[in-house]
Amino acid sequence: MISNTMMENASYEYEFANNYFVGDENLVISSNQMKEIYINESTTEIPDFINEDVVELEILGKGGFSTVKKAYHKRMQCFIALKFFHQKKSKVEQILLEDFFLRKVEQIAEIQNNHEHFLKYYKLSKNQKNTLILQMENGLGTLDDVLKGGKIYKCEEVLFALNSLVEGYAALQKEGIANMDIKPKNIILVENPTNTSQFYYKISDFGIANEIQKGEKLINSKFIRGMTEYFVAPEIKKLFDKRKIGIEVEEFYNPFVADVYSLGIVIFLMKISLKGKKILKNTKDYNQFLRKCSN
Repeated sequence: MISNTMMENASYEYEFANNYFVGDENLVISSNQMKEIYINESTTEIPDFINEDVVELEILGKGGFSTVKKAYHKRMQCFIALKFFHQKKSKVEQILLEDFFLRKVEQIAEIQNNHEHFLKYYKLSKNQKNTLILQMENGLGTLDDVLKGGKIYKCEEVLFALNSLVEGYAALQKEGIANMDIKPKNIILVENPTNTSQFYYKISDFGIANEIQKGEKLINSKFIRGMTEYFVAPEIKKLFDKRKIGIEVEEFYNPFVADVYSLGIVIFLMKISLKGKKILKNTKDYNQFLRKCSN
């Protein structure tokens, strides 16, 4: 497992700005009528954010669409993460869709009575300025932080992380949910409460997730709402490349296979550190390596 010393040396940063969104106001965000009904009904039912409940602390990260802050929740008596969406850049429908998926994932964890795989989600609320805020579990850092910090993984550590992540993504696939944004920045390390020298690798961020009906395997490409270039499957990157030059296509692909590809890149990065190579020793080398993986 990852030591506390390693985590102290790794900077903690959530980052949500590396997704490339399609600038089409008329883009259909969901093929599922239930989601559309949920979004329409939820717009006026978002609870107020109770300022007295929390003490806001430091900023954990900033992105093009949101800012994440660490806070202490007085009633729950624990630290939480608050994701504040920037009003001028974030669509309400997009935020509500993320809330929809986070609720479903939380239900999966509750049914399984197992919160080892997914970052706990509490609720969506709005403050007096009508800023929408997601309230979720606070982690100690991201896998991205650890890799950039130069962590040298042991074989058993890689296998532990792989087993945990595969179990989590398999549970999502069983319910027809494709994350669509698997990358080290969206894998949060959370301390094991029964063993403080160990950490869970938790799946987070469902901002561009998709859902397909059980028994189905393919999804229309028009429902792809974003990507992170270095980790996206080649077939999806090709679709975005066509969009950039004004070519709109409707093709069908398997989002679960695409998720497997992205997870493979993540584990490969951990495997590189397992061999003791210094390719990931600083941000410059790290980004150069990712570019090579995507080509």
